[in-house]
Amino acid sequence: MAKADVTSEIVGYQQITIPQGWAIYTTTFKNVDGSQVDLNSIYFLRADGSAFATSGKTNVCKGKIQVQKINSDGSYATSYSWYSTIANTDGKAWTQDGGATTLADGVETLKDGEAFAINNITGDSVLMQVSGAVELTPQNAVATGWSLMGNSTPVDIDLTEVSFLRADGSAFATSGKTNVCKGKIHVQKINSDGSYATSYSWYSTIANTDGKAWTQDGGATTLAADVETIKAGEAFAINNITGDAVIMVLPSPIQ
Repeated sequence: MAKADVTSEIVGYQQITIPQGWAIYTTTFKNVDGSQVDLNSIYFLRADGSAFATSGKTNVCKGKIQVQKINSDGSYATSYSWYSTIANTDGKAWTQDGGATTLADGVETLKDGEAFAINNITGDSVLMQVSGAVELTPQNAVATGWSLMGNSTPVDIDLTEVSFLRADGSAFATSGKTNVCKGKIHVQKINSDGSYATSYSWYSTIANTDGKAWTQDGGATTLAADVETIKAGEAFAINNITGDAVIMVLPSPIQ
């Protein structure tokens, strides 16, 4: 469950529950100034909402929350670990690969909707705290190849509400051989052990779907609503083999 406090229609913060093991998550807010979200602005609380201890042996976090992006070929990128115990960091510090040097601002940032794989080995669920501005019309760029993207809004959505546009913002064609998308955008969540979950494919060409349809594993049956929910901040691996960048369109968080 995600706990949110939106102080106006556009600005707020959110605490997102991160379970034990592997998962994929993204931030649910963007920076007010339009810049990319810095990894250093993301930090963690214990499951009950209290801060991790900054010293000692109990209630601390010593690198047991680890995050990684993925490269376009699907391989994992640099690993970063989160610590509450490094001096002069206000109990909030990232290091690269568990090293002793804290991560500087601006080294690792997240584009709108970009996500990371997270491995929580603290032994309990934790809360990831993010803050910023709510995007009312979320449209996030997806590069070719593999990437991690997700629900960058502070409310839960259904996978069937997610659709795509071509790189120039135009709609995919619903028939023919050009400018169509016939299952060439695939998404998968991951299980707590890091293995990939069910694969879903997106089509613009299935009749009576308004050019927006998901199927499971490329099958002929369109995905019904309420089968695959994407919680606030929850994300997935996406493989875009259309041959060009696309734009992922999410429903507005303000209905």
